[in-house]
Amino acid sequence: MQDVTERFKRSCAGLPDGRLVKMQGLGMLEAMNALQIGDPKMDTGVASSSNQQIYNPNISLSAEEVCWVIDHMTALEVAWYRGATLCQTVFTCIPCHKPELFAEQQGFVEQALRSYIYAYLKTIELAYAELSKGHVLDGEDVWLDHYGLPIEMFDDVDTILQEMDRGAHWALESNDPWMFELGKRFRVRAGIIRVLLAKSVDPPECDLTFTLNPGRAASLFDENMSRYLRQNMPLPTLSVPSHEEALNSIFEMFQDIRFAHVEELQELLWARHRRGPHLPLVRSVFKSTIMSKDSDWLFEEYIARQTGVIHVLHLMSEEIQDTERRQFTIWRDLVRGFYLNTCCVPLANPCRRRRIYLSLSSSWHERAVMAARFSGHNAPKVATALEALRLDCLLEAALGSWELELIAPSEEQCMWWWATCVAKQRAELQLKTSRQGEWACLWAEVGAAMQKVSSFSKELMKVVVGIGAIVDHK
Repeated sequence: MQDVTERFKRSCAGLPDGRLVKMQGLGMLEAMNALQIGDPKMDTGVASSSNQQIYNPNISLSAEEVCWVIDHMTALEVAWYRGATLCQTVFTCIPCHKPELFAEQQGFVEQALRSYIYAYLKTIELAYAELSKGHVLDGEDVWLDHYGLPIEMFDDVDTILQEMDRGAHWALESNDPWMFELGKRFRVRAGIIRVLLAKSVDPPECDLTFTLNPGRAASLFDENMSRYLRQNMPLPTLSVPSHEEALNSIFEMFQDIRFAHVEELQELLWARHRRGPHLPLVRSVFKSTIMSKDSDWLFEEYIARQTGVIHVLHLMSEEIQDTERRQFTIWRDLVRGFYLNTCCVPLANPCRRRRIYLSLSSSWHERAVMAARFSGHNAPKVATALEALRLDCLLEAALGSWELELIAPSEEQCMWWWATCVAKQRAELQLKTSRQGEWACLWAEVGAAMQKVSSFSKELMKVVVGIGAIVDHK
């Protein structure tokens, strides 16, 4: 067999990286395959890795360098929570694949890093287990492909926490400032694990000092790891936060998950209005909390809050006629399921959230009409409360249009009119004071004001155009 390597090298000497030689008679199938071969996102051969430092498992790191490693691992973890893949983030840390290699080193810093890596991997396992419950969407909110690498650890979580607490205690007693910083990072990691285990809702108070000098520690990360693990799937754009931003994101996650442990459901549902979009992990924890509650209790609590009627399903069951019994049973099962879904809608991503609200508005209208037909004096009250749910869904869907930038400038006045009509109708319902009612009143006022602003802007534009026409004529 003849070696044609040199012949290919000479033929491609003037060809830049990522460019292809097109043969005569190239077909569509060959062209599609060629695009995959030449695309830097899909072809590992067109990217250069000459700047990558060689990893040495026997490297001796300083406490400052270990702090940088820990901070960078946290930044990669947050990047995964925000929607990057595991092969771009967590798996780029080479020691995470073989943490036992540090067991042979007797220095405290190396042993501390090994303990931290085990705790880090346990955190990833707990987060992966939560995200795998199906409360957020794989490939849409988060990427769960682990490329055949194991996620589950066989190390006991209590043993890992004991190691972290013991390491933090030793490091915090040191006179070395970077050893002290290392101890504080151990406390943060132990706090993350306890929060994910629902053993604690109070984050550790740590003011960390960050180092910008990775030194030899940069060799512990291989940014080309994704090329070894994936095949033909284009990767999403990677954005790794700074170390300080990553820590702030972790502490925000602490504060958000605290709402998942409150008894008051309304505090949980309205927590999303405190700040911007939550991480998929937080939304999954929220939904796990909601789904663990009894659907009858959730619906009856809502009706009691809106109308003042307690145990409404039991009362309606006693009031209806025998001919309505079968229809009532079907209606009751439907409203329980629909209300549970409605409670979870705020936890979906914006695009899906708007679509679900529009769908639920129709469903609640049908359930309200059916409730109004039942016998008894409680049925009209329940029908009014269900109508309020329909209007709440319509209002949230309308507001979601602006969040998704679906409204053209020429449509703004019409959309403000629609949002105002929905909000006013919701505010005029004879129900008890609630956050949803106050929310509707607020948007009714905002919508009315924005209609006036839009109308004034149009009149002002007409005047400006008229003045411009006069000037051009002169």
